Amino acid sequence: MSDRLHAEKALDALAIVMYLDWWNNYLTLDRFAEAQGLSLKGAETLIENGRRLYSKQKMSRQTLFTLPRLQILKHKVKREVER
Repeated sequence: MSDRLHAEKALDALAIVMYLDWWNNYLTLDRFAEAQGLSLKGAETLIENGRRLYSKQKMSRQTLFTLPRLQILKHKVKREVER
């Protein structure tokens, strides 16, 4: 798998993780954006992308990672982005 494809899949997975985090743990987009250090527009875009990817994944009946694995992936991707 090419590095670019691997990075795209990791970012897609991160968007899904962030969407599920917002869905399960936040009442408003404002609070989510504040907690994640994002602009409101950035948080909105992230949630829209995560929702789209999650719905697509559910429709194709692919197995979603378990939440603990997603949290680990979230931290790994954040570390890669910070480099």
